[in-house]
Amino acid sequence: MKILIDLDVLLDVIHKEEPAYSTSSAILSLVLVRELQAVLPSHALPNMFATLKQYSGIQQANDMIDWFLANFEIATLDKAIFVAARNLPLADFEDAIVACTAVQQACDFIITRHIGRFSGSPVPAVTPEEYLERY
Repeated sequence: MKILIDLDVLLDVIHKEEPAYSTSSAILSLVLVRELQAVLPSHALPNMFATLKQYSGIQQANDMIDWFLANFEIATLDKAIFVAARNLPLADFEDAIVACTAVQQACDFIITRHIGRFSGSPVPAVTPEEYLERY
């Protein structure tokens, strides 16, 4: 199964945000043992780098980016994705980009804590908890 992981799930793990940490880290564990094929949109990397650099320092930021590159597919964003995102009925442009990236990458689900933001997405959004319970 192929999933797109939204930034909020990664941030749960990096910041050890409870109660979401346990289920978000379980999703990442499935990726690490190759039970799930996971995609990150390319804009996630500079966003994660900036956050990690600010809170953990440059070395940990570099190490985490290397970890992402080793364990996830990175979807490139191009004009077609942005045009498609502008035409989706989602309120937030970044969420629309995530949804269109999931379509482009033939993902089965978007894993996010904010499923309401993806109402109208052509790829269904589920929380980490929902994914773990159902699949």
